[in-house]
Amino acid sequence: MKFKFLLIFTLILCFEANAKLLDKIIAVVDNKIITLSQVNRVKGSLGPRRNISPLIFYKEKFSEKEVVQLLIQRQIIRDKLAEMGYVVSDEQVEAQIKETERRLGLNRDRLLEFLNSNNVTFDEYFELVRETYEFNIFNERVIRPLI
Repeated sequence: MKFKFLLIFTLILCFEANAKLLDKIIAVVDNKIITLSQVNRVKGSLGPRRNISPLIFYKEKFSEKEVVQLLIQRQIIRDKLAEMGYVVSDEQVEAQIKETERRLGLNRDRLLEFLNSNNVTFDEYFELVRETYEFNIFNERVIRPLI
């Protein structure tokens, strides 16, 4: 009797539930998910990304497919570097950011103002600096020896 009640109750809940798609998985690279919202976020901030990392974001516009390829490339580079023993630490990224602030004559508050005015969060900037650092190491340690 209890089983029937639970079964009926569960079925009623299933029919009453309103499901919403929160995000869409676009790609999976080594168990790491790339979502549609990530792709859209990158597409929406290409200008500042191109200013921060022109070697990676070298074009004026990228299609959704090209952005997905960039995100896949980022993960493959990160995995390959980790396999080789190169892991870019938060301290290295912070040192690079401080060097950029020094070179441009900015303090952290001015940097944050600049990022906010360009619709980029500090966390995104931090990860973009890490990605650029990894990209440069990958070119130096993997690509150049092949040439």
